[in-house]
Amino acid sequence: MEGLRGIAVLLVFLQHYCTQFVYYTDINGNLRLFAAACSKYGNSGVDLFFVLSGMLIYGIVLRRRVQFLTFMRRRAIRLYPTFIVVLAISIAADLLHSPPYIPAGAISATLYLLANLAFLPGLFPITPIFSVNWSLSYEWWFYTTVTVAFSVCRGAVLPPVWRVGIILTLAAVLLALSAAGYAGTPVRAVSLLGGMLLTEAHLANLRPVRPSLALLAVGLAMVASIVFPLTPWASALLLTLGYTALTSAALCGDGRLSACLTWRYLRWFGNMSYSFYLMHGFVVIAILRALFHFLGKAQANTAFLAAIVPTFDAAICAGALLFLLVEKPLSLRPTTVKI
Repeated sequence: MEGLRGIAVLLVFLQHYCTQFVYYTDINGNLRLFAAACSKYGNSGVDLFFVLSGMLIYGIVLRRRVQFLTFMRRRAIRLYPTFIVVLAISIAADLLHSPPYIPAGAISATLYLLANLAFLPGLFPITPIFSVNWSLSYEWWFYTTVTVAFSVCRGAVLPPVWRVGIILTLAAVLLALSAAGYAGTPVRAVSLLGGMLLTEAHLANLRPVRPSLALLAVGLAMVASIVFPLTPWASALLLTLGYTALTSAALCGDGRLSACLTWRYLRWFGNMSYSFYLMHGFVVIAILRALFHFLGKAQANTAFLAAIVPTFDAAICAGALLFLLVEKPLSLRPTTVKI
């Protein structure tokens, strides 16, 4: 699990790093092809996060009936302390942004910040104050709806075939609405539903996907995402299939794939993935914008190769600092609260 999280957040880092070079420099040749590919595909790391979240949270509410308010309190403790610190950093950084994201006027600014605190950007047409905030909207409202539907309303006691039917129907509706062109359809939530189906497959004692097939599925989704101008619904479907297969092979099977994902440093990186995910964008933009200012556009290829490791190291340091000072003591502390 931690290894998969590490892979997911590494993809997101590559997306933000490469996007800076694609849009703000004259990077060229094979490096431009590589940067453009990472810029286009790297954001799919979020979809892998969604598959993992869907599997974990759905598994919790199926195993036992949880108390809604207590459960959501635990989710809030997990997300909010680290998020609030990064939100404060975003507010300070917004003073340097032109034009600022925070609207003028006390009332408008307050409503905008409250919308970010409520994790509304992403599901609603609101620009998040920092780029990765939108994905937390999917996470938070998934926690809410799945707990209400399957714990409070006792959907967990339905026969498995009914539960699977509900999940597949929701996925079909999201894909159909997106394909029909309905703006704002949260089609990337299909990955959360993929994680839920993975839990159902595990409970039904179905055999996990073979690692070779899982890697093939991920590879095909990657190539299609990079090469073809996929519509949002097609991209969401391909990524869900690929990452659900990968998660099945990694967590429910054994062999070389699982062994690779238990590498100590990758697990360490995955363990602090939430803090890194929230912080790395600030570090990437600050370092690269300064680099572009001093070197100009002409040295983009050299800068890309020379800066990627130091930038990644700096992002790890910032993420680790946030993890050690905020996330670990406030969000990951042991609890005796029963859910």
